Amino acid sequence: MISCYWKRALQTSGNLSKSLLLQCRRTPDYRVFSEKRRMSGDVGTAPPERSKCIFCKISDGVEPSNIVHQDDEFVVFPDMRPAAPHHYLIVPRHHYIDVRHLTAQHVPMVEKMVTLSKEVLTAQGGSPTSARLGFHMPPFITVRHLHLHVIAPEQEMGFIARGIFKANSLWFVSPEAIIEKLKERTS
Repeated sequence: MISCYWKRALQTSGNLSKSLLLQCRRTPDYRVFSEKRRMSGDVGTAPPERSKCIFCKISDGVEPSNIVHQDDEFVVFPDMRPAAPHHYLIVPRHHYIDVRHLTAQHVPMVEKMVTLSKEVLTAQGGSPTSARLGFHMPPFITVRHLHLHVIAPEQEMGFIARGIFKANSLWFVSPEAIIEKLKERTS
């Protein structure tokens, strides 16, 4: 199976050449796309900071991390500064800067992130019923790569963590609220 995101993106736009298809089979997605983008002069959607992004490096296996789950779409690992005994980050392998860069087409992805959060918490011995889920809103983000915080149990969060991860505040928004906003964008 070819795990090349850009192959699918370019196929749909009709700009896929045979040489790019062959390169997609041999090299990581961002390198192939960056090279082709530079040669064609097309800006495309690939972020130039992918090679500098710590979450991209973790998802590509370049940076070490204690990965608790990984599949074709997401990587899950513990937060560096946990706010509770179970504090995980669900990171899409594709580089999205933050929730403001999502569209209504990304609703299924956000829903998968929520489903995955419950699976990971259960597998790691946490309880999904006592969890707080959310995305930080710009400018209150430290890593410019979309990630869902999964924090459990909510009752064991410290005073400062309760402020940083305050549910549905200006700086920390639940996935349900994000899904609602994304659906409104199509109307």
